[in-house]
Formats: sequence, structure tokens, C-alpha cells
Amino acid sequence: MHEGIDIGDDIQTGPYVYITDQNHSYADPDQPVGTQWPVEAPVRIGSGSWLRANAVVLPGADIGRHAVVRNAILDKNVMVPEGAEIGVDLERDRKRFTVSDGGIVVIGKGQRIEV
Repeated sequence: MHEGIDIGDDIQTGPYVYITDQNHSYADPDQPVGTQWPVEAPVRIGSGSWLRANAVVLPGADIGRHAVVRNAILDKNVMVPEGAEIGVDLERDRKRFTVSDGGIVVIGKGQRIEV
């Protein structure tokens, strides 16, 4: 069963964008991941947003209108406010988030982003 993905009007996506409302659970380290019940949560992507190349959006993510997400992983229940830019200015992102050597921005579970 899936919770749903609500995609607003005038959304643009680039290559290698992945959006899901369901993911395997890994809460119990003593159980194989494949035997644990999946985590489900609706995803919302606000109108006018641009998911550029290599954006990964996991269950429960809420992306505000006119936001830009590029080379980023939005973990479960991340909230991106209207007009925010993630993965566009890596210098700024390094001060707020984890950024890999390859320039992938990782936004941790449940994080609420400030503009």
C-alpha cells in the first residue's frame, strides 16, 4: 500500500530524480531489512518547484512551492520551505548540511530547513 505523491503544477524534473512514498524499514538491526515492514508517508512537491539532476525524495518529504533541489537526498519527513534552494550553493549548504566529497547534499531525517 502506498500513501501517495502529490505533485503540484508546473514541476520540472531533471535526470536521475527518484521520488518514493514507501521505503524499507531498518529499525531493527537484528532483522533483515527485507523482512521489516515498509515505512510509508505521503510526499508533497509544491507547484513551480524544480527537482534538478540527482534529487532523491524519500517518504514524508514536503517540498514547498518554487523550491529547487539538486544533487540532494531528502531523508524521511524533511520539510523544505517555499523558495528554498538545496544543492545549488554548496558553500552555503556545507554550513547547514552534510555534503559529500562528490557534492551530494544530505538532509537528515525530520530536518526542517530554514530559508
